[in-house]
Amino acid sequence: MTLVRAISDLLSMMPGPDADIADRVKFFQRKAEVFDRVAAEDAEHSTEAAELAQKARTQASELAGGAS
Repeated sequence: MTLVRAISDLLSMMPGPDADIADRVKFFQRKAEVFDRVAAEDAEHSTEAAELAQKARTQASELAGGAS
């Protein structure tokens, strides 16, 4: 899958404002995966993408912790 396709798929799965916590956690986990891939494959944007991936992992973790 190309990076463009991965990002497009990510955007299409963005949860709506009334989505439950589990859907939001899945979204942020997927976002982290996509931006990890960008960091690995795109030298020009690797630093920024790695930071975005970490922020997405943090968000997923915070949401998951809040759901318990």
